[in-house]
Amino acid sequence: MDLQTIELPRAEARERFVEYRRAVHQRHDAEDEAIMRGYRAMAKGSALISLQAAISAGGVDEHQRPRIAVGKATAEKVFLERRGADGSVMFSTKLERASNNAIDVRPFPAGTLPSIDLDGVDWSQREAKGVVQGGWNGTRFSVMPNVPPRFRPAKGLHLYDVLFEVDEWRKEAPPVTRDPALLRHLAGDLYVVCAVWDLTELERLVLAGRAR
Repeated sequence: MDLQTIELPRAEARERFVEYRRAVHQRHDAEDEAIMRGYRAMAKGSALISLQAAISAGGVDEHQRPRIAVGKATAEKVFLERRGADGSVMFSTKLERASNNAIDVRPFPAGTLPSIDLDGVDWSQREAKGVVQGGWNGTRFSVMPNVPPRFRPAKGLHLYDVLFEVDEWRKEAPPVTRDPALLRHLAGDLYVVCAVWDLTELERLVLAGRAR
């Protein structure tokens, strides 16, 4: 998975962090503070990403569905919701098994994915192109990857997200996903990449049970 990371040499990031920290102490500007935190993360060796850019770079499959998805690190599944043909897309997750109404929704604007040409295509055929008429089409989902213990923050995963490559969007029993990355929100569309890993065969087999 190509994360389209934003990086700087650690020494240069450290210098810019100190510069912005001084500015924040002087006038407490929210934008300066977000930039300061970004440079601090890069000074520690972390990379940053634009979430929309990462999803765009992943492209779409043969059904015009995104190959990259994102959801809360505490979630078990992520649902795909693509309503229009303008390249907008939405992901949603049920955060906890026991809380079916706790929905985390991530909308991405027009142009995030390639637009779909629907000229001459009637509504009965449009679901095959990832579009439905009226209402959200949140019926296709993918299993969320688990975060291995070595990458779990001491304060828990509730403030973190996982970006991952989708093997296949399906209505039931989808394959387990690949190439996950643990993210922490920085500001706006920017996220800190906290960890990347590969799922082992054992992890994939156990996680497949979430789809049943």
